[in-house]
Amino acid sequence: MTMPIDIYFLVTKMVTSSLGELEHAVAQVGVGKWNVNLSDLKAKGEIKRLTNHFQTMIGQLKDLYTNLELKVEQRTDELEKGNLILQRHKQELEQVNIRLKETNLYKTEFLAVMSHGLL
Repeated sequence: MTMPIDIYFLVTKMVTSSLGELEHAVAQVGVGKWNVNLSDLKAKGEIKRLTNHFQTMIGQLKDLYTNLELKVEQRTDELEKGNLILQRHKQELEQVNIRLKETNLYKTEFLAVMSHGLL
């Protein structure tokens, strides 16, 4: 009668061992470690399929995360360049505004002189 019990313990060990390794891999990915390789996991059937799907998902998440970081970096560069352009335009507008104030002051003085001369 020990044969069914031995088989039970063997199957239980195989299943729990595989699930334990899979759980460890999930924890690794959860903290951002994308280089998890489950190809050596000794599992069969549903657990093996689950492992394969999880490995595929890890690859997809790694690609998405990497692409997201790249896009954020590119967008940050674009915004920095845009800010530099805006700062240059602001400086140019400030200089033009100073010249306009000077021109307006000259116009006011000219009109004051002309109106005084007419009196």
